[in-house]
Amino acid sequence: MLGAVAMNIMLTLGSVLFVGFIGTVATYPEISTWPLIAVTAVVALIVGIGGYPISYTTWLAVDLAMHTLEPDEIADAQRYLESQVHTQ
Repeated sequence: MLGAVAMNIMLTLGSVLFVGFIGTVATYPEISTWPLIAVTAVVALIVGIGGYPISYTTWLAVDLAMHTLEPDEIADAQRYLESQVHTQ
């Protein structure tokens, strides 16, 4: 879970930096500070909350790739699936 949070923080920070940079470049000589802060805050909230399921799923895939399943874990999963099929 800590890896998923770290990935989400990196994703959110990257999007905030990107929006801040684009907003600064777009309004360069007269940089409008408060609208830029408001837009950046909204982007941070949307990406932070909306991006968490994506970062969590990505982190689980990375974790599964780093720590492959043991044969007994695969057998347990197979037994569980078979028991679910028979109960339905």
